[in-house]
Amino acid sequence: MSGSEFALLPCNGLDKSLGQITRAAALNACTALPELELLCPMVCSQDPGRYKESAEKKKLIVIDGCGTRCATKTAAALQAGIALKLYVPDVVKSTGSRPEASLEPGPGGLKVAGEISRLIMSHCSEKKSEKATEAGIEDWNRRELDFLEAMVDKFVLKVPKEGYLFNENDCWAFVRGSTALIGISDYLQTRAGDIMYVGHPDPGKEISQFDEAGDFESSKSVLQVISPVSGVVVRINEALKEHPELLNEDPYRRGWIAELRLTQLEEDRELLLESEAYFKNMIDKAQREIAGRH
Repeated sequence: MSGSEFALLPCNGLDKSLGQITRAAALNACTALPELELLCPMVCSQDPGRYKESAEKKKLIVIDGCGTRCATKTAAALQAGIALKLYVPDVVKSTGSRPEASLEPGPGGLKVAGEISRLIMSHCSEKKSEKATEAGIEDWNRRELDFLEAMVDKFVLKVPKEGYLFNENDCWAFVRGSTALIGISDYLQTRAGDIMYVGHPDPGKEISQFDEAGDFESSKSVLQVISPVSGVVVRINEALKEHPELLNEDPYRRGWIAELRLTQLEEDRELLLESEAYFKNMIDKAQREIAGRH
């Protein structure tokens, strides 16, 4: 967890009980995240140039103690972009706590301050996690693959030698810890022809094994993506919206369609094929299809 990308601006109402809660919350967060820069609200108001570089380079988190929203107004004067805005009365409602009226926060005020600092730390952590995940996907897209290959009619059909699990519907899953990327096989994209549109499943949707997990449209037909695994959609491949041709060009890497948080992988495995078994199955299927045309 790191707060190096962020700066924190609490309100300057230190003569009010809610203002003291913002102070306590800010100190908690900065103690937990030493790289999180704390901006003094009084200095911001009197000498905004002192924080000019931070305002330009960092994402700002503001904590407003009351309806005057002095922290938000100060951020506007700094011309800083606000990444997260916290309002103490809202947190009071969400916690059900009753802050004391005194300037020294009691148990109720400290509970609210603790929740605010937790929200700040969670926000910083989520942003770091998102970046790490994006970097992980980019590495995955660029990795080298070894293939099993077969010429069927005029087409060279490929299956990665390891790491992929296939269902009988020519869709694959690649397990990455508690999640799996899913996509379609080289055989299926070849059958489809030039793919012009990809429809994704909705993020957050729960999908069972063999449920539809999107579709794609080619010059020949509209086909469904049949999920090899059960799980909840946590990510979709946004690149396919503008570049559906990636399904044709690189079906086992950049053409992944969605990422699912797995819910019953061991049970799902019983109905999936590893690479060599799917390769043989695919060749038989392709040869039968070719024979049927003649």
